[in-house]
Amino acid sequence: MAKINKASRENIWKVRIDVNDPGCIWNINPSSFYYKIIKANNENAAVRGAANYCSRQMQAYPGVHFKYSTSDVSPYYCNIVKRSIIEDNTGITTIKI
Repeated sequence: MAKINKASRENIWKVRIDVNDPGCIWNINPSSFYYKIIKANNENAAVRGAANYCSRQMQAYPGVHFKYSTSDVSPYYCNIVKRSIIEDNTGITTIKI
């Protein structure tokens, strides 16, 4: 039986978060971005979740501005790689992918 990717069965979205941190409180870089993984039923719900996340982060880190992108929202898929470790009589371990 084939393994099913758990991320493909659930509604998981990734949203781009831009961070403006002039005082380097949150990060060592004054400006950066990353993708936040959010569970939501659709794209609009993912954007609302990102808005809530950004407001919570701005309360936790005063002086740091978190901004979510409404145009860079996409479904998140996790790649699953199957690996098996094989040991033979020589003690050499190989990985079969």
